[in-house]
Amino acid sequence: MRFLFILMLCVGAGLAGQAGAVTFGDTVTCSATLNFYCKNTPISATPISAVVGAGSEFEIDYVGSANGRYTVDFSDDQLTLTTLASFTNGAGLNRVLTFGDLTHPITGITSFSVILPQGTSTNITQSAFSVANGAITLNLDGLSTSKGVKINIGLASAAAVPEPATWAMMIGGFGLAGGAIRRRRAQLGLA
Repeated sequence: MRFLFILMLCVGAGLAGQAGAVTFGDTVTCSATLNFYCKNTPISATPISAVVGAGSEFEIDYVGSANGRYTVDFSDDQLTLTTLASFTNGAGLNRVLTFGDLTHPITGITSFSVILPQGTSTNITQSAFSVANGAITLNLDGLSTSKGVKINIGLASAAAVPEPATWAMMIGGFGLAGGAIRRRRAQLGLA
């Protein structure tokens, strides 16, 4: 009976680990347009990727600038953008930053907050962000922000589909549980 209990705990833990969310170990992407770029890559709309871990995954720079504009940090169910330098973007330039999660595609925004250190300001609101095709996009047109502002965006992700091995383990666990119950009934003479 202990064996059966331990087996069911293992199957449950395996299925619980399948929850969809941005988590450590996920592969995330960054792409930018019109004079912005992710890390030290050439200016391109082609996404670069990183694995979510401790610290920031990307730094967003602007061509001709000595300072980065943002750090980008993915953590459990959250994206945090921290401004490294004050800036103002003109309207109508279509400057866009896009971030995606290749492991658990982003399906929505669950929360939005801005942390303003004393003496700082920003006009970035949740309406500047949109979600489509498994990625979140920030349109920088007409936006401005001070150095040190943190923007926290809660992310919703598509639930992961269990792999065939997980299904096989679950079905096998149910079979073992049923066999153990049947054998126990037979031993007690209840069958």
